Amino acid sequence: MVRIFRGWSKVTEALVDKYGATILDDIRNSSDFTIECKGITQGKAEMIMEKVRYQDPIEDAVAFLIANGLGNKQIIKITKAYGEESVPLIKSNPYRLVYDIDGIGFKTADKVAMSLGYDMDDPNRIEALMLDRYKTIAFGQGDSFISRSQLIESIRPSELERAEIAIDALIEHGELIEDEARLYHYTQYESETYVSDFLKEFTIPRMNFCLMILMRKSMRLRKICE
Repeated sequence: MVRIFRGWSKVTEALVDKYGATILDDIRNSSDFTIECKGITQGKAEMIMEKVRYQDPIEDAVAFLIANGLGNKQIIKITKAYGEESVPLIKSNPYRLVYDIDGIGFKTADKVAMSLGYDMDDPNRIEALMLDRYKTIAFGQGDSFISRSQLIESIRPSELERAEIAIDALIEHGELIEDEARLYHYTQYESETYVSDFLKEFTIPRMNFCLMILMRKSMRLRKICE
């Protein structure tokens, strides 16, 4: 769509406003589909439909993402990560953007999901929402972990059951790590484990070295005293 609508941001907005975010699929799937939109000539409309029907998968992905309100930087990251599979992957679960693409949060993914007709109670949505709340609490406080109870406290009573299920799913998928009463994001847990292991490897030899020095000094003192 970058090539199709290059410099035509108003055209893009007009088409999406009139036909919705599914306009690309509508054009591609129906040979009878026609564009009739104020400000777009018949010739331009035919050119748009032809290019949409014969564009390559990456162009298709870019068109789909623009139609769903994503910006240029986000589109570059998504197409770099997903390539030709961008559209089917996002359609199957738009909330995967929260996990896979740096800089895309729950609000952006949720906006895409709503435009695709996802339900507010979809399990993928609840999981992404809980992960977003976890990050807001933990990273906002500068902590490497929070307790499960802290995360639950941010939930309304009516959402508790679904929230608990979502947290368990995040743990099962490896997004969150539960260690005793602590909940870590997997990146923080890996960092904590690395530092801990490094200090263990560093500290024990150093302690042995210090003990050896003390023993040598003690032996020298004994010889002097003798």
